[in-house]
Amino acid sequence: MTAIRRSRLWRTLSWLLTVAVVTTLVPVLAVPGVAQTEPARTILVLPAADQSGRGDPGLGRLVADQMVLALAGKPGLAALEFTPVSPQVRRAIAEGRLVPVQAEALPQTPAAAVVVAYALRTDAVLQMTIESLVVTEYPRQAKISLAGELYSVAANFNAQTGEAAATPQAERTFKVVGASAAVANYTGADRPLIREAIQDAVRQIAAVVAGEEAAAPPSVPRGKPSWIPIIIGVGLLALLVSGKGNSAGAPPGAAPPVPVSLNVEAGGIRLNWQAPPPTGLTLLKYQIQRSVDGAPYQSIDQGLVGAGTTTFFDSSVSTTDRHLYRYRIAAVYTNQAVSPYASFTQVSFP
Repeated sequence: MTAIRRSRLWRTLSWLLTVAVVTTLVPVLAVPGVAQTEPARTILVLPAADQSGRGDPGLGRLVADQMVLALAGKPGLAALEFTPVSPQVRRAIAEGRLVPVQAEALPQTPAAAVVVAYALRTDAVLQMTIESLVVTEYPRQAKISLAGELYSVAANFNAQTGEAAATPQAERTFKVVGASAAVANYTGADRPLIREAIQDAVRQIAAVVAGEEAAAPPSVPRGKPSWIPIIIGVGLLALLVSGKGNSAGAPPGAAPPVPVSLNVEAGGIRLNWQAPPPTGLTLLKYQIQRSVDGAPYQSIDQGLVGAGTTTFFDSSVSTTDRHLYRYRIAAVYTNQAVSPYASFTQVSFP
């Protein structure tokens, strides 16, 4: 066997088979990689129009804030929130692409939204409407209904005439319902529950915008033999026999952070942790979740706890009523890998 492995003929055959495998798989493997090399598609997010009747002036902006975070977590997508004081809007006004009145007034129609999106040099614009927002008492839970459309700028704007289509055609439409956790005996403010419901809703919308609902892999027709597995098997066998089948230097798995302490302070609870041990991956941010009185865990970090942070203050808890709080934390890496959750010591009040 040693003589065969050292044979020049066998080495040549081994490399030829390996090259055949790589050459055959290049067209197949190149398809998923296209989305990673293409520039990000930028979505202009408008504040949601509030038709819930709650009279909360900041509700539409809160929905837009959470929508931007949800879109930013999708590969190939970037998001820009429309505000009159944003640097992009100010620059568009200074360069004459946008007039001040367009920046001050929220676009009410799809055509006006497409015009603003073109002026801000974004690829699409997202319009949302808060149809309803309800907070129940027993158990305490918030539910929000969001509807809207995504409009492509290229498909609905004529750059030569400088005008949008009279009736823009939506690229995608959606109507989702987001809900917070149902918490028994909760006597705190509504805002944390509303924020959780919004986060649940915008995650669903981000999936629609990213086209994930149609991401079904094509099936191979039955009855037609495929020669690709045969070449792969022969190539792997050749590599194994020639002693080149072992790979080294693969990055280790995603490691979780290390919980250090949970401290009760005035107005809330502070979590402290240590960064994960060094790995071959690059840390992006942390995910922090909380469970109240045994209810399912819900995210409370809003996607804002960056890699350089090792502390988090939860101000949306009640330290005067009887509640049992549990916390856990995970690390998110730049390749979208998420570590297992690490739990903090639980705390109960009073």
